Amino acid sequence: MRMIRNNTISEYSCNPIEVIDQVLEANKTMIKKNHVNVEFIYPAELKKYALIKANELADIIDNSVVNAVKSFKEKINCSIIIEVKWVAPKFRITIMNNGEEISIENKEKIFEKGFSTLSSSGFGLFNSRNILIKYGGRLILQSSTSQWTNFLIELNEGYINETSYSDN
Repeated sequence: MRMIRNNTISEYSCNPIEVIDQVLEANKTMIKKNHVNVEFIYPAELKKYALIKANELADIIDNSVVNAVKSFKEKINCSIIIEVKWVAPKFRITIMNNGEEISIENKEKIFEKGFSTLSSSGFGLFNSRNILIKYGGRLILQSSTSQWTNFLIELNEGYINETSYSDN
């Protein structure tokens, strides 16, 4: 029974550091074109997996990076900082940007279906939060000040069966 459980969980797990690296690489042209400084901080020795499919985590990180770039508008000295930490039993991925502040009245609305302050569909944060909830995780707007907006992604630990792992 344990093997069945582990194989099933393995199908729904990924290495979040690898996923974030791939998303940043895929967005390299947009980031460079908009003169955005990106810093990715993570513990090099971290060898754990997160309970979420790689493509779903990639969509969430991609949405966060694209939203951050859009929030810069005409600003100079634009920065995005992505930090991954393991705080047992959860991954904590913090995505910070120094773009436009999210107003007090919009702080709860940004997770509503169809709501957008960036002339987009308004489904990105709504979908991201729902995907994370499906895996027992969460997405929280930690703070939005005139200097930094911080989103926190929390994910449970996953499992990869190394003998059957094939880059999900």
